[in-house]
Amino acid sequence: MTVSVDSEILGAALQEQIGTARARLAGQMDSVLESVLAAADQAVERLVLAARTAARCQRSLDEAVAARRVAADQAERLVTFVRDELDRVRSGDRRPVTQPDPQALAQQQEEAAQPNEPTDRSTSIACRLLGQFEMNIFGRLVDLHTIGGAKSQSILEYLLAHHGELMQRDALIEAVWPSIHPEDGRRRLHQAIYSLRQVLVAASGGAVRIEFARGAYRVSCAEPLTIDAVAFESLAHDGCRLVDQGDPTAAAPLLQRAIHLYQGDLLSGCDAEWVEGMRERLRRRFVGAAHNLGGILAGRGNDAEAIEVWERLMKHDPWHEQAVQGLMRSLLALGHPSQACQVYSDWSHRLERDLDVSPSSETQSLYSAVLTASHR
Repeated sequence: MTVSVDSEILGAALQEQIGTARARLAGQMDSVLESVLAAADQAVERLVLAARTAARCQRSLDEAVAARRVAADQAERLVTFVRDELDRVRSGDRRPVTQPDPQALAQQQEEAAQPNEPTDRSTSIACRLLGQFEMNIFGRLVDLHTIGGAKSQSILEYLLAHHGELMQRDALIEAVWPSIHPEDGRRRLHQAIYSLRQVLVAASGGAVRIEFARGAYRVSCAEPLTIDAVAFESLAHDGCRLVDQGDPTAAAPLLQRAIHLYQGDLLSGCDAEWVEGMRERLRRRFVGAAHNLGGILAGRGNDAEAIEVWERLMKHDPWHEQAVQGLMRSLLALGHPSQACQVYSDWSHRLERDLDVSPSSETQSLYSAVLTASHR
């Protein structure tokens, strides 16, 4: 009986020691795992930093090689010049020596020392949201749809359209996967973000990253980033504001740059619900900018340029009556009354057919004046 009790006590003590050892080992395993994960995160950060540094060094090396090439060309031309002058002097030609233009040489040296950003896009990151989506990183197009998948591209489009903002995870899920179960949405989001990060790191050397902070995502760039939609809205807003303030001279160049940027509606290939409101806002901004610019150009007598603006405006807003009036007046000013009559005829026919309304009395009076001019 005593041996049995001692065995039970010893067994219980052993079980307790084993449990304690297991708990201690599990705690140590968790600590080791956390250390390994932290070290892995640090390693990834260092790799991204190294890739970014390598990309910058490569661009600096390219610029140095280009500058050296220009300097070598200048030196060769200078040596040729000195040899020619020596031969001329030895031959007895005493005419004044023609010296190289120091200002021209200085300008060439200055241009050689400058990066190539003004002439190409090799050192910048440009994103097109107006029209079909396009991303250009250091002069190369990135095919996100093929490489990263349609959802990865949709995520990037959403983040770029809201550039400068931290977009909450749930809002991003709702935008890309409407009405999905929250757990499935988070899983798909993580997968798509992972693919997107891989594509961007490979294309930019770490210069373009998707950052996550406080439950939200954003695009971060270590190099200059231009987004056409952002630039367009700023230019159009400032130009129209100057028109309202009575300064069309200052407004015109801003409006011209804005109109040039607007190559189509926002993300024309995207049918997501979140795009619609932003797309309509930018379209109205374009209509206002084009209307103001057309009026400025016509007022200056630049009717040929005004016609291009009126036609672009009618392409995006076929029922814009003031654009029709402006186009008719510009055609008449250039001596094309028959074309102005045709514009009115085509537009009024579509207006009555599609909307069952007639042109305003102002437009009809303008048509009568144009018709009279065409019969002279």
